[in-house]
Amino acid sequence: MGAVQWLLKKVSKVFGRNTNSLFYVLLYREILKEINEITKNEEDSVIILREIGKQAATESCERHTAVFKWMPGSPKKIVEYFDLLWVVVFGKELEEGDLTYQEIPKEGSKYNDYIVKIKSCPLCAG
Repeated sequence: MGAVQWLLKKVSKVFGRNTNSLFYVLLYREILKEINEITKNEEDSVIILREIGKQAATESCERHTAVFKWMPGSPKKIVEYFDLLWVVVFGKELEEGDLTYQEIPKEGSKYNDYIVKIKSCPLCAG
């Protein structure tokens, strides 16, 4: 990890803890609770919450395309910066080994697809 990335991670961790990360963690847990009351099935509730999260992330990316000008130029670089992004969003560092990813070759595209797996998520407490 480079010095700039390390510094950004430390500064972001402080701001992430003190600003709105707790609000979002509690909000997502309340959303999960409401979904669970409707479905009466914890496994289905988590699947639905993940789907909502995927759709929300996609819509957010489409609305905030200017932000991506600040991002690294390839998906591989974004995966390398994922630790930093995690600290910015949640205000805490990923534990060693919590993040794994799979690269899927995509024919006819400049970049491959990536599936990122996180062992422990503060949103769904799983």
